[in-house]
Amino acid sequence: MNAVTLGACIKKGGSEAMRKRKFYYKLLIAYVLIVFVYTMIVASMFFYKNNEIVQLELKYRQDALLREARDKIDTQLNIASNLINQLKINSSVLEYAEKSERDYYVVTKVYNELRKNIDAFADFGFTIGVGKLNDGLIITPNSTMDKARFYAEIGLAQEHKQEIESALYKGNFAKSLFLHTYGDSGNRRITLIKKEPNLELVFYVSYYESYLLPQMPGSSEGFAIIKGDRLIAYNGSLGAKPFEQLIAGPGKPAVSGMTVRDVESKVFGDLKYAYIVEKNPINSQIRSLAKESLAVYLVLAAIGLLLAMLAANRTYRPIQRAVNQFKSYGEPIGRDELAFIQSTADGIYKLNENLQQTISRYKLPLRKKMIGDLLFGLLPLKKAAPELEAYNLTHLSGPVTVAIIEVAANSEPEKQVPNTYLFEMTNRVMGLIEQCLSQEQKCELLGLDHRRFVVLLTEEDSPALRQWLINVLRDIGSSLAIQLVAAIGGTASHIGEAERAYHEALKLMEYRFVMERRTLITADDIKQLRNSGYYYPLEMERDLIAAVISGNKEKALSVMHKLLEENLDTRSLSIEKRSQFILSIVSTLNRINQQLERQAYNTAAGEKWYPKLMLCPDVQQLKQAIYRLIDEMMDRIEDENGKIDQSIACHIVEYIHRHYDRDISLNDMAEQFNFSPSYISTLFKNHTGDNFRDYLNNVRVKKAKEIISGERGVKIQDLALRVGCNNANTFIRMFKRYEGISPGQYAQNLE
Repeated sequence: MNAVTLGACIKKGGSEAMRKRKFYYKLLIAYVLIVFVYTMIVASMFFYKNNEIVQLELKYRQDALLREARDKIDTQLNIASNLINQLKINSSVLEYAEKSERDYYVVTKVYNELRKNIDAFADFGFTIGVGKLNDGLIITPNSTMDKARFYAEIGLAQEHKQEIESALYKGNFAKSLFLHTYGDSGNRRITLIKKEPNLELVFYVSYYESYLLPQMPGSSEGFAIIKGDRLIAYNGSLGAKPFEQLIAGPGKPAVSGMTVRDVESKVFGDLKYAYIVEKNPINSQIRSLAKESLAVYLVLAAIGLLLAMLAANRTYRPIQRAVNQFKSYGEPIGRDELAFIQSTADGIYKLNENLQQTISRYKLPLRKKMIGDLLFGLLPLKKAAPELEAYNLTHLSGPVTVAIIEVAANSEPEKQVPNTYLFEMTNRVMGLIEQCLSQEQKCELLGLDHRRFVVLLTEEDSPALRQWLINVLRDIGSSLAIQLVAAIGGTASHIGEAERAYHEALKLMEYRFVMERRTLITADDIKQLRNSGYYYPLEMERDLIAAVISGNKEKALSVMHKLLEENLDTRSLSIEKRSQFILSIVSTLNRINQQLERQAYNTAAGEKWYPKLMLCPDVQQLKQAIYRLIDEMMDRIEDENGKIDQSIACHIVEYIHRHYDRDISLNDMAEQFNFSPSYISTLFKNHTGDNFRDYLNNVRVKKAKEIISGERGVKIQDLALRVGCNNANTFIRMFKRYEGISPGQYAQNLE
C-alpha cells in the first residue's frame, strides 16, 4: 500500500517519463567542458611562453643586425675620414691648398696622389674628389673636371647645390654634409661633403648605396640613415613613410604597427641608424609554435576526456543507486535523475505528513471528539445518550452550562505575540481551571483554537456560579499576568440544547471589545448594552478599514451589514445614540481617506457626509445611503488603481519603443519603475494582451523591417545590433518566428 500511495504522490509532481541517464550525460558534459577549458588555458600558456621566447630571439637578431650594419657603415665612414686626414697632411695637397691661383702642376701632383689609392676607393665602394672653396676645379682619381660636371656625375641636383652653398661656404668652421643623390648611371649614392676651413679645401666622398646599406630581403622591414632631423637614405619594402614618422615625432615615438630600433653612429655624433619591422609577422616559427601548442592541447584534451569520464562515473554511482532504490515506488518520471529523486523525496515527505496527521487524529481522545461533535451539532440526538454512556459522560445529560473562555491581550502588543505562545498559555489555563473546577463539581473542557476553549459545567446558570467563575478567572489571570474573558451561553436543560448554548456563548464573545474589559459576559449584559448605547467594536472598525483599503468590496459590505443590522435593526437606538453611531461611521471613512492620502476624499467632503446621513427619513434609506457611500468609495479606489496601472503600462510601452536597441529585460523594467517583475508582467499582459518579451521582439522585428526597406545591403550582424540583439542567430530565429521568413529572404523579396 505504501508503494502505491507514494507512486500516486510522485505522479502529482509531473507525468513526463524520465530520460534514461540524462543527468549522467549532463554531468559528463560539465566535466568535459571544464577539462577543455583547462586544457585550452594550459595550451594558451604554453603558446604564450614559447612566443615570448621567439620574440626575444627575434629582438636579439634585430639588435644584432642593427649593430652589424652600424659597424659596417661606421667602418666605411671611418676609412673615408682617415683618408681625408691623410690627404690633409700630404705635401702635394697642402701645396695645392696654399696656391691662391690655379697651378696645373700642383693639380697634377694631387691627381697622382689620388690615383695611388684608386684601387682602395673601388674596394670600399666610394670615390673621392678634392676642390677649393673659390675654385671651380674638382680633382678626382680618374680625372679633373669643373664643379658642374662633377656635381652631375655624383647626382647633385640644383637644390643640392644651393644647400652646399648655404651650408659650406658661409663661416670659417669645419662642416660636413650628407646628401642622397643619383649618379649619371642611375646608381643611388650617399655623398659626404666635408669642409676644411683652415686649408680652404672641400672633400667629396661619394658611396654607392649598395656598398653602404645592408640588404633588406624581407617584405616587411626597412633600414635608414638619419642625420639630425633629416632622412639621408633608406632601403627595404616599407618605403620612407615610417622613417619620416619617426623623425617627425618627439623623442622616439612608436610607429603604428611597427617595431622601431635605432643606434647612434660612433663616427658622427648626430648620425644614427634606424631599423623598422612590422610587429609580429606570421613566420614559420609562429606556425611551428602554433602546431606544437595544438598538439599539446589535443594530448591534454584526450587525457582530460578520460579523466572526465572516470569522474562522471564515480560521481554518478550514488545517484544511480538512489534511482534504483526509488524505482520500487513507481516508474521514474521527471526531467532527469535528480528531478526523479526530488519528486520521490517530496512524495515520501507528503506521505509521512499524511501519516502524522492520521496518527494525530487518532491520538485525539475519543472522549474529546465526542464532546466536540456534541457542541458542533455533528452528533445526532438519537446517538447522544448511548455515546455519553459509552464514554462515561452521563453527568452531561442533565442541566449543563456552556461557557467559552478566551486568553485575551492588549490590542497592540497582541500582534507581536506568536500563536505558539498563546497556545501554550491556553493549555496552562485549561489545566488550572480543570483543577479548580474538579474540586467543586464535574466538568469537561474542550480546546477550540490557540486562545479559546469550552467549559461544560454540570450546574445551572446562577449569580453564585457567575461570581465563582469570575473569581477563578481573575486569580488565574493575576498569577499568569494575563487577562481572561468568559462568555456564558446559558443553561442547556438537556443534551440536545448544548449546541444552542454553545453558539449563544460564541455570539456573546463577539462583544468582548465593547464590554470595557469585563471578565464575564452574559446575555443580561448585552441587553443592558443594547438599551444604553450603540454597537461599534474596535475590531470590526479595523476589519472595515482593512477591507476598503485592500479593495475587498465583499468583505467591506459584509462588515458594514453586521454593524447596521445590530444597531439599526436589533437595537432601539435613541436619536442621540443613532447620531453618535452615524458620526462614528463618518469618522471611520475619514480615517480611510487619511490612510489612502487621496485628494478626492478631503476633509471638507467628509464633513458633508454626516448631515446628509442625518437627513435620511427612515432606517432603510439610511442603510442605502451608507451602502452607497461604501460603493462610491470602493469604485473610486478601483478606478484610481486602474488609471495608475494604465499609466504605468503606457510608460513601459513608451520605454520599449525608445530603447528597443538596448538589451532590456523584465527585471530592468521592474527596477526602472520600482515594482516587482511579477507585477510588471501581469500589468503589461492585462493592458497590451502580449507578454513583455513577445511585445519587445515584435517591436524589434518591425524596426528591422523598416531598416531593411530604407537601407539596401545592410548586414545581418549590424542589423541585429541596431535592434538590440547581440547574437545574429538569435535575431534570425526571432525574425523568422514573426515574419515566417529570414531577414535575408525578406530583403530579397523587396528587390
